[in-house]
Amino acid sequence: MKKFLSSAFLFAFILSSCTEPSRDNPLDPLSPEYRGCVFQGKVLRLYNNLPLSGIVVQTDSRFSVTDEDGAFFFDRLLPGAHSFVFSGEGFRPETIDVVLKDDIDTVLRLDALPIFEEASLYSIHVRSPSQGGDRYELGLRARVSDPDGIPDICAVSAIFDSETLSLSFSDGTYGFIMTEDMFPGGDIRALEGVPFHFEAVDQSGAVSRSRDLYILRIMEETPMPISPANGDSVEYPVDLVWDSGLLPFPYYFKIEVYRIIPGMPEMRVFVVDSLPPEQQELRLTVHFVPGYYFWTVWYVDEFGNMSRSKEALFHVTEQ
Repeated sequence: MKKFLSSAFLFAFILSSCTEPSRDNPLDPLSPEYRGCVFQGKVLRLYNNLPLSGIVVQTDSRFSVTDEDGAFFFDRLLPGAHSFVFSGEGFRPETIDVVLKDDIDTVLRLDALPIFEEASLYSIHVRSPSQGGDRYELGLRARVSDPDGIPDICAVSAIFDSETLSLSFSDGTYGFIMTEDMFPGGDIRALEGVPFHFEAVDQSGAVSRSRDLYILRIMEETPMPISPANGDSVEYPVDLVWDSGLLPFPYYFKIEVYRIIPGMPEMRVFVVDSLPPEQQELRLTVHFVPGYYFWTVWYVDEFGNMSRSKEALFHVTEQ
């Protein structure tokens, strides 16, 4: 019995001698006193020194979030190779690879991605007996901003099937008009159900993509201009009258008046938009130079799809 107790005492003594050693060595990575290497810095906007807050900086299982000054901080890092990923909503992610021997203080500039504020497709139907009958077009429109400034946007394109179309910038929007010769088989209806999307590329090569877009409606109906028409002579003021059935969806009318000058392109001299569906006449009190004009009336629905009447010719006499 005494021999058994002596053995148990010896075993307990050996166990007590194998407990965790004191972790007070500042060079021991497991020590609370271990400082290791420091990686810190600031995240700024690409083209100026404005700080970016809320940017997540991550390495392995650790992360830091930039404060209002754009600052981040890591300590207790082991010497050697590390990768740090910088990401934030609306910004192109960046990765920094470093080999830590001593502390590193750095500055990183993040590229803000272009933002699609508007992206749409709209069908255009024009009834024009003088130009060969009905024709159809497809409009593509995008409004794009960039937190780094509009000059940072270098290209906006529309992509569908295997086709890419470059949009032109004018009056704050990017646009393109597809004509019938660009439609499969020359028929706009062949593009119904086909997904389109836009892509915007900035000066650094970052790409933003819009949602998928589809043709939502092709309007076959057109309003009918009643008077003046067929070359009627009119005096001031000019009263426009048209006929229209009620469509089974929200819409409004748009009126356009063009002046005809021989040897020159037609010149639009008057436009009025957003006339309610119940209105079917309009008095024009603007001054018209004597000569020939034509006017048209459009249906425009809530998605921007449009359908235009044939041209109605009239003549303004001396006033």
